[in-house]
Amino acid sequence: MSKKIIWHPFQMKYKKIIPHLQKIKEQGFNFIQISPIQPCKEGSMWWSVYQIFDFSIGNKYGTKEDLIELCSESKKYGIKIIVDVVTNHVASSNDNSMVVNEKVNKKLADNPYFWKERRNIQNWDNREEVISLCMGLPTFSLDNYDLQDIIIKFLNELVDCGVGGFRFDCAKNVELPEEGSNFWIRVINGIKNKDELFNYAEIIFSPKELIDKYCKYINVATNSYGSDKSKLVTYVYNHDSILEFKCTNNMSDDMFMNEWEVLLQNFDNVLFYVKPIGDSNIPVDDIQFSDLWMNDRIRYINNK
Repeated sequence: MSKKIIWHPFQMKYKKIIPHLQKIKEQGFNFIQISPIQPCKEGSMWWSVYQIFDFSIGNKYGTKEDLIELCSESKKYGIKIIVDVVTNHVASSNDNSMVVNEKVNKKLADNPYFWKERRNIQNWDNREEVISLCMGLPTFSLDNYDLQDIIIKFLNELVDCGVGGFRFDCAKNVELPEEGSNFWIRVINGIKNKDELFNYAEIIFSPKELIDKYCKYINVATNSYGSDKSKLVTYVYNHDSILEFKCTNNMSDDMFMNEWEVLLQNFDNVLFYVKPIGDSNIPVDDIQFSDLWMNDRIRYINNK
């Protein structure tokens, strides 16, 4: 199968994915995108996992050992694991969004060269603001080589666990080479076995021209379109459209499957978000998930 059909059970603990692997394979999925694995804020709010403390492995979704087991078991079915990595920002304190949380690794928090000016973006259509300022949280200056080296080491530790690719969160806040930063070139080239991995950067609510610029360096997960379809990761809905923007919450299963079929006919890389049932802001162990991905029509669409 040349297409990359990604099963995305956001908020599902890694150990709970393993019993589904045979069914995931039968349904025609060949990649699984898991939730971020970095230490993060506790609590049941879905966004807490994007407020990270460090570039290390282990949080409420699983341990390093859990990840190794998931990668090993997935490999038996020809499925690769993609880790959602948070490289752009860290957790804030509970009373000030611009103050670094006290649990953030001191080697990161105390280095003044690792941070962007602690001032929030006001105009998301102003590219200079987007790449220079913060997006509501303490935000890294990712052109710093020492910081890049920390990130590369972290990514390579994940590769050693058996990971088959990465999704880079909030990537449109990270400068392109033509904007003065070599992050995408130096970090991607610093990853072990980079040619065997499937990596993509989250670039949403962006014009085609910007998507095309990112596509020169990395695949792009987007709700927009670019010139090269083979470089795009598309979706009917994802965790942002369901949990953050709530703009696709009223879509019926039939509507979803109709759109899913169109995506599979027109794009090489597609992501199937496994929705939580009801309120997602409950303890991780209590979250229940939609079984739409098990539908016979989904299997037919994925495998034809």
